[in-house]
Amino acid sequence: IPANIGFYLKQSHPHAAVVIYPSADPFGVSTGQIAAKAFTAGGVDQVSSVIVPDPTALSDPVQSALAAHPNVVAITASSATVAGALIKELRAQGFTGQILGGNAFNSPTAATGAGSSGKGARSGAAWYLGNPSAVNRTFVAAYKKRYGTSPDQFAALAYTGVQLLAKAARSAPLRFSSTPDDRLA
Repeated sequence: IPANIGFYLKQSHPHAAVVIYPSADPFGVSTGQIAAKAFTAGGVDQVSSVIVPDPTALSDPVQSALAAHPNVVAITASSATVAGALIKELRAQGFTGQILGGNAFNSPTAATGAGSSGKGARSGAAWYLGNPSAVNRTFVAAYKKRYGTSPDQFAALAYTGVQLLAKAARSAPLRFSSTPDDRLA
């Protein structure tokens, strides 16, 4: 999130930013605090936070966010459904500025929820579906074959984790006589 905000701040110089997140989402709350600090550290004059008490009722929190007349809104939520719905509601209420977000934006669920309102929303990510590398193409093809749909970032993280464990196991002097020793190895 700080890298995403920092990149945006190098391109634009907003005077006001709002961070919006669901109150019942510990990840959203903690990353919301991180986002607010990144905006402040980047020299944004007015930084405010808006808490969403009920992720099924977004109109009032979005109205509160827009009352601050932000140039940029950062959405920090772990739920792709909530992230997509917030993007859609921001645009429905007339916000035309930049929308930034975290990993939840990388899910097909967020894109589907936001629809055309999501055009231009930006997230920072270590993985994305369209990465043209051979290993990514192989992973995406295998995932689609098995599950009939494209993977999201969490599937990519799980795949990477298993690959790392497999590589570690191949590289370790495993004896299969002592589970604690093999784990340590």
